[in-house]
Amino acid sequence: MTASSIGMRAFNDSHVINTYENSTIDNYLENEWYNGLSSAMKAAIQPTNIKQVSYKIPTDPDSKQETGYKGEIYNTISRHAFLPSVGEIGKVVDLKNPDKVKAFMNGHSIYTRDSVQADHLLVEVLYGKDGGLIHAPVHVPCSVRPAFVIDLSQVNYSVVK
Repeated sequence: MTASSIGMRAFNDSHVINTYENSTIDNYLENEWYNGLSSAMKAAIQPTNIKQVSYKIPTDPDSKQETGYKGEIYNTISRHAFLPSVGEIGKVVDLKNPDKVKAFMNGHSIYTRDSVQADHLLVEVLYGKDGGLIHAPVHVPCSVRPAFVIDLSQVNYSVVK
């Protein structure tokens, strides 16, 4: 994930559902943000298979469900740039420790690609002010931090002492 937000976006303002695939943010990150990078950066970023999940209890990172609002199973999709999932963020910061989440988020809140199982209008948000997970309506703009995988063998770098 990038260190800071690249701006505010609504999750899915055209379909008003909490499915990440082909949502406003998904299309923006893959088709506009990624394509705006330099050719060297694009060559280093590798396509990654991602899958959306839902959460039964929006504030509980342990309530992960494999199906969505209508019992649908989300598709595995390949993307260069994407919203991080709750699980991926949990590998970087302890989601059960509000102080660590607040420090990691530096006061900002970001969308994840994961949904809230009980409501087709809600998605998971990492809330920087209180340091935990919350849910937000899909049409409300929130900060976006893209995630991507870099192949370091494609990066031209030198070590400086």
